[in-house]
Amino acid sequence: KAMHQREAGEWASYSIIVAESGKYSVRLNRREYRRDLWPMRGLLLIDGIYVGDFVAEKTEPDATISGLQLSAGEHCFTVISACTYGVWPQSYEFMKQ
Repeated sequence: KAMHQREAGEWASYSIIVAESGKYSVRLNRREYRRDLWPMRGLLLIDGIYVGDFVAEKTEPDATISGLQLSAGEHCFTVISACTYGVWPQSYEFMKQ
């Protein structure tokens, strides 16, 4: 099921398991739905703590937050739409730096 997060303030939480402690970046891949018309901004919380903003101008296919220090184990990440036009996530990808 697609999670659109179409309105400012809408949020979704996900569980992740980090295999190895270290610095990570996380990329939000945007749906193609009208991304050529709207910029995007979303807030990222890890375990309930604000760690940064996903920001993409219109036409940009994704937004990345880098430099996240994560310990090994289970974590909860929450994304909150912070713009009038919504976030429209397609997927999220955590990458070890």
